[in-house]
Amino acid sequence: MENRICKNEVNAIKELYNSDCIIEADVIYIVRSGGDKQLATPSELTSIQNKLKEYDTEWTASEYARNRQAEYPDWGTQLEKIADDGIDAWKADMLEPVKAKYPKP
Repeated sequence: MENRICKNEVNAIKELYNSDCIIEADVIYIVRSGGDKQLATPSELTSIQNKLKEYDTEWTASEYARNRQAEYPDWGTQLEKIADDGIDAWKADMLEPVKAKYPKP
């Protein structure tokens, strides 16, 4: 979980400021043009936190898709089912039960 958060902070800074950053413990430095690192300002920290909230909302909203992906059989098995039993059987036996178990919000 911590790695995802750190990665999201880096992504947020790149998206917001088109800059690299250095994160040391709980301190965020933004690498400015010319390579100078400067402590993130309070307003920048607020913007970063808001962006992280957006990322968290997106992550939570797509949980059903991650759950489905983990539960679907591999592509080879699915294609074999289609070849042997047809599309309708594939949908009924492999696709729809997983979709019913993890519906879209």
